Amino acid sequence: MRRRSGGAARRTRRALALTVLGALVLTGGCGGDGDGAADDGSTTTEAPPPPSLAPPGAPIGESGLVVPDGAHLAGPAFGGPDLALGGGWGALLTVEDDPFAVLDGVAAQVRASGATMPGSGSACMWGVDTTGEGRADEGVPVVDGEPAGTVVELRCEASGRGPSTGAEDDISEATASLEWGRGTTGAIWLTWSTRQTDQGAGGFGAASGPGPVQPTPGFDEPEPAPFGPDPVPTSARRLLPDRAGPTSPDVGERFGAASSCHSGYDRFRLPVGARLVAAQGGVDGPSVLEVDRVEPVLDALAGQADTTDAFAADDVVEVTTPAGTQVPRRTWVITGGGGGCTLLGSPDGHHVLVTSQSD
Repeated sequence: MRRRSGGAARRTRRALALTVLGALVLTGGCGGDGDGAADDGSTTTEAPPPPSLAPPGAPIGESGLVVPDGAHLAGPAFGGPDLALGGGWGALLTVEDDPFAVLDGVAAQVRASGATMPGSGSACMWGVDTTGEGRADEGVPVVDGEPAGTVVELRCEASGRGPSTGAEDDISEATASLEWGRGTTGAIWLTWSTRQTDQGAGGFGAASGPGPVQPTPGFDEPEPAPFGPDPVPTSARRLLPDRAGPTSPDVGERFGAASSCHSGYDRFRLPVGARLVAAQGGVDGPSVLEVDRVEPVLDALAGQADTTDAFAADDVVEVTTPAGTQVPRRTWVITGGGGGCTLLGSPDGHHVLVTSQSD
């Protein structure tokens, strides 16, 4: 999708710097010890898993953030080495009606912590169909007003880094992405991590953070201003395209995003013992499942993939979250055409995160 040139107001500064408050610890688990005897001598049953959709105000892991108004947290926060460079956390937020308000709700909390994070006015871009073919072929910053053509999708993305609240040589990194339109549900995928800065000043985050987009050579344009916290204009909401609604697939039905982990681009089918909590959709959007047991679901999903030309397709390993908890993971890389998939369990034993990376 080509980008239309323009002045400062026409630039999307995709930037995010997040100070993670306190120690990063994965939340979840049951609301009790799950066994033992009651006072009357009878045997108690195992406590049920926590609700899979946490309401506004619920903590997002131990990040210091809470679920903003107009959103829900799908399952727990997941931790593992694949979620951010150096290992980190990921959380999927479903959005009820107003994606700009939810994104700005997260950004306001981050700025209140002392870090910086752009508002939706700097992080969001329309995908515009200018040819009538029904697909986005041009990207237009939302703050530019109503574009010429038909708005078919919304994309908001920000990434960057800032100082952590831990040791002086630690940094915090975070990304936030939102897709809204045909085939996507409008969910926000949020990741964050803290790691050592021994990779040097040129490591990840040094150039991926809040730098303004430079003018294209040959255009006489003013230097764009740094990104800011301002939200998009209220009038932008009327341009939001239709999106895919939440689904509740039955066992054997497809769910989530299409990926190259199959024979041709395809989607996973819901296995026995699993229920879909939420999915971002689109291409490579993450999905969260609530499961009876993690490892049988990992095996069932992996059995659906085309692993003929894959690396590490049969490996089931225990990986460590940044909090030190062991969780099962299954991952493979498609060596022939590129891309891959990762299936990650949660410490509470009741959720699975499905992510993919297409070629």
